[in-house]
Amino acid sequence: AKTFLSILKSINREELSQKDKLNYDIAKKLLEDSIKWNELKPYLMPIDQMGGFYTGFARLAEELSFKTAKDYENYIARLNAFGSYTDQYLQLMRIGIKEGMVPPRIVLEQIPGTIESLISEDINESILYQPFKKFPADFNQSQRARIRSEGEKAIAQTVRPAYKRILEFIREE
Repeated sequence: AKTFLSILKSINREELSQKDKLNYDIAKKLLEDSIKWNELKPYLMPIDQMGGFYTGFARLAEELSFKTAKDYENYIARLNAFGSYTDQYLQLMRIGIKEGMVPPRIVLEQIPGTIESLISEDINESILYQPFKKFPADFNQSQRARIRSEGEKAIAQTVRPAYKRILEFIREE
C-alpha cells in the first residue's frame, strides 16, 4: 500500500480529468486507510465470532470449479497445504497473545463449536469432500478412484488434524 501510494502521489493530480481526479482521490483514501489499518496489526487476530481463516478455507470447494483433473489436483494441493497454512496462522496468533492482542473471551467461547462442525470424523461428510462425490462425465473410473483417494488422504492426514490443532489452540492457549 505504501509503494502504491508513493506511485500515486508521483502523478500530478491537477493534470487529470474530473473523473480521474475522483478515482485518484478514492485510491489515495483507500491506500491511506489500508496503511493505517495495517499499523494496528489486524493479522495478529485473524479470527472472530464471524469466522476466520479456517472458515474461509472450509468454503473453498464452493468457490472453485471442478471440470478437469488439473482442477482437482490443484484443490488437493490446497488441502495438503492447509496444515502449514494453519500453523502459520497459529504462530501469528501466538505473537498476538504476547502483544496482548486477543479477541474478547465471549468471542473465543463461540469459536470451538464452529471448528468442531468442520472436523467431520466421516470424511464423506466433510464439507471439503463434496467435490469428490461427483465428477465430470468424461472422468474414467481409474481417474475418479485416484483423485478420490488423494482427496480422502489429504482430508484425513492434513485437513482434519489442522482443524484439531486450531481447536486445541483456541481451547488451551
